[in-house]
Amino acid sequence: MVAGAAGACSGGSPAGLPVLVPDPAVETGCLPAPLSAGQTRAKVVTCAAELMTGRLAGGRLGDFVLENARVKVIVRGPGAGLYLHGTSGGNLIDAAGLGQEDLLEELVSLVHYNAGDMQELVITEAGDDGPAELTVRGPLRGVPLIEAAGLGGAAPLIVEQTYRLADDDNAVEIHTRTFLDPDGTGDPDLTGLRDLWFVGGRTTFFVPEHDELPVSVAAPFLASSGTTTSYGLVYPPQASPVVNILAISFFRFANGPAIPPDSDGASRYFLIGDGSIAEVAERAWQIRGRALGTIQGQTGPLVDLVVRDAMSRPITVGRSDAAGAYRIAVPPGSYTIAAEHDDRTPGASITVDVSEGQATSADPPAGPAGA
Repeated sequence: MVAGAAGACSGGSPAGLPVLVPDPAVETGCLPAPLSAGQTRAKVVTCAAELMTGRLAGGRLGDFVLENARVKVIVRGPGAGLYLHGTSGGNLIDAAGLGQEDLLEELVSLVHYNAGDMQELVITEAGDDGPAELTVRGPLRGVPLIEAAGLGGAAPLIVEQTYRLADDDNAVEIHTRTFLDPDGTGDPDLTGLRDLWFVGGRTTFFVPEHDELPVSVAAPFLASSGTTTSYGLVYPPQASPVVNILAISFFRFANGPAIPPDSDGASRYFLIGDGSIAEVAERAWQIRGRALGTIQGQTGPLVDLVVRDAMSRPITVGRSDAAGAYRIAVPPGSYTIAAEHDDRTPGASITVDVSEGQATSADPPAGPAGA
């Protein structure tokens, strides 16, 4: 069943499961113009002008777009997945701020190590009267590459995943739940929620308190920086106290909680930023309910601002604009901040004390160019 608008669907939901009802307000036709503040939309991609830019952009006609005035994401439509062999449509394949470069290969959601064979793809909320919403659903199937690595294990489950984007937000909520599959076989207790995150070469992964991403680590969120686009993945604290991250080559497993059949499931948020860690980190801390203050001021143009805690662990990394102005949100505490750039000698660090809800001024010097 594929439903992008009223009258554009066939088939139906499996017996005993909630029916996925397409929103009749879904817009059709080629609509490439940016949305205004306060607007959000989900629709089927009908022309190339609605797709993303960048070498890694993988969208095609028939995929789904969720967008607002700040960000746009593409979810693979019916048929085969984009990047990981043996997966189906229904995964997030492109994401960026408006006019910015897509650096995402694919975010493949798994239950245990199985992926959904998404047979229902339905725009359940067009976005005209609330957040835009796309729901995909299908039975779990093994992924050949993962099974070859000895990480398989069948589970008799149907997985349902909803992508939700509110107006003016840079966070896409991804909610996943499972149901028992009467036709399935295997162990119904294999319900650990995982996201397999593939990115391109122009990104650098980051977790707070680590200069380099460990092979395995528990962290409040996972983030990546890039040329003009950065990303983050975070769970609200009530869903999972941490993201358990496993780093393998150019992809990352982000492991969340178990989602047993017929439970409420779990939500996490995929964040889209301006290329800096700081923008996605701020939204991640907000989702986790952390109090924040800000550091702001002037430095060299287009340099990174590395904020470290009292133990010299990196907490976040901001980026100044072309005029050297910057703003970084962090939890209250005592920090050092220093300007860094590949073409400059590192600047001297400045100590700053940040209070909740307050702005602290600091002008860290950028080192001389030509390093």
